[in-house]
Amino acid sequence: MILNSKLNDALRFAINMSTEPDLPANDGMVSGNSPAKRYDYQIYYRVWHDDSPGHFEQMSRDFATLLGPLVKGREKGAVLDIGCGMGFALNGMKQLGFTDLQGLEQDEGQAQSARKMGLNVECVEDTIASLKQRPGRYSVVLLLDVLEHIPIAQQIQFLSAIKESMQDGGRLILQVPNANSLFSSTWRYNDFTHTTSYSPLSLRFCVLNAGFKQLAFVPESELERPSFRLWQKRARASWKYWLLEKLWRAAFEYRFAGPNKDYEVSFGLNIVAYVDKQTSLE
Repeated sequence: MILNSKLNDALRFAINMSTEPDLPANDGMVSGNSPAKRYDYQIYYRVWHDDSPGHFEQMSRDFATLLGPLVKGREKGAVLDIGCGMGFALNGMKQLGFTDLQGLEQDEGQAQSARKMGLNVECVEDTIASLKQRPGRYSVVLLLDVLEHIPIAQQIQFLSAIKESMQDGGRLILQVPNANSLFSSTWRYNDFTHTTSYSPLSLRFCVLNAGFKQLAFVPESELERPSFRLWQKRARASWKYWLLEKLWRAAFEYRFAGPNKDYEVSFGLNIVAYVDKQTSLE
């Protein structure tokens, strides 16, 4: 009883802190009271991305490779990319044959970059309100590297609004930072606007509480054995990393998974998952 009471007190405190008027209420994808209006997110984003056509095309191809197997057969449907940034994933979907494409973005600078590439991107101050104006509209919704920016107390509400914007049988695809990764702390704290990272278990908790029924995870690729050209410095460094990663995975699986075969384990920098909206008859 004491433990439950402390947990409830902690939850109430977290909710109160997330709505404190002197604190950033969200990442700019929930409502108008957003750090995107106070912060220049380009300071962080430009570390990884630029406006060059070559970079845009390469990132688009990478997203097309990632998303292709998850959206096959849905090419005639409408696509919404929430927090679309400079439009890499949207353009990747275009390369896959999708034509009904819409992006939502809070940062005007990134939205302008996407528009320069011919993409349909709308700047919104209140994403939940915008989603409520689009009931049953989308066959595919992308939420890539976005959920971790939403305050924890608002994430389930946010996902519920996304669900209502989807067609029956529509698919939501998510990418979030992986708390199980060997570099999870760096990946979590690199971005000042991150509020959390996820294990597969915590992501499932969030998604299912938003009204979805079954979350599926995209399997990560196997670790490739490094080159045996040990006279090369790069090869020696690759072996050190490979061995460390192998040990991390073995220790993690032993400590947390054990005999529980239902415990999802993923070790990449990101977790990629998808969930379909059930039809009203299911």
